[in-house]
Amino acid sequence: DIADYDIQDALTISVWVKPNSIQTNTIIDRTADIYGTNGGAGLDGYNLSLRSQVGTGEPDQEGAVYASFGPSSGNDFAISPPNSYMPNEWIHITGVWKNNNYVKLYINGVLISQTSTNYSFNTDKPLEFARVNYGNYQGGYLHGNIDEVIIWNHALDSTQIQSYMSTPPT
Repeated sequence: DIADYDIQDALTISVWVKPNSIQTNTIIDRTADIYGTNGGAGLDGYNLSLRSQVGTGEPDQEGAVYASFGPSSGNDFAISPPNSYMPNEWIHITGVWKNNNYVKLYINGVLISQTSTNYSFNTDKPLEFARVNYGNYQGGYLHGNIDEVIIWNHALDSTQIQSYMSTPPT
């Protein structure tokens, strides 16, 4: 059910990703589109994404990872430094979103970035995996592998994230 992936108060998503290349693509996405081309109503959603200079035109985004919250026209981002992921290497990525509070990004169990937000989740856009679907840029698919996607309906702390990274819950 789509409501299972709504942020009631907080949400945590962790995933192992092995990209085949440096690329701009989403890993997990419920970001609403202001153009109304990706289905759903409401504006404020979330996503985890990989970034590249080719996809964005921004050299400082080459090999960066994003956790974002808000509308596709202007989100609050927790952003990794460039070169945070490499082609053909597994990386563990965790995003933590808390309504009207923060967005946090962990890479390999370490808090890399956090930012405050005034956004509160309100979209019924479908949850999508490994696909970019914003406005006129639709149909881009993640080139690589995704494994062990886990979604919690609460905020995990760094100790829990590190623990689940090595021993996923059963």
